[in-house]
Amino acid sequence: GFLTEHGLEGEEWVELVARQHGELAGVYQLRHLFTEVLDLCAVPARYFFEVLANFATNDQHREKLEEFSSSTLEGKDALYEYCKFERRTCSEVLWDFFSARPPLEVLVN
Repeated sequence: GFLTEHGLEGEEWVELVARQHGELAGVYQLRHLFTEVLDLCAVPARYFFEVLANFATNDQHREKLEEFSSSTLEGKDALYEYCKFERRTCSEVLWDFFSARPPLEVLVN
């Protein structure tokens, strides 16, 4: 599943410390965090693509993620066609852009 694909163990416990107001904080078991707390089935916002672009190691992935996060008309149209119209989820985006592997603390916030 998702955790295994990202090199995470479901039984592992993590402590999340909020650095800014509104960020997730607390101690969670990864399986609970990714099944009960985070919504990986949500359609991601443009900012999600901007963050992923910073961690993409594949040039084509980074360029496409940057295009989707762009505020230009072309970028907005591309994002709409790829994500909003198709109702792609955060999980599917991470699968499509497999070279983008943000650390856990970035992913949850």
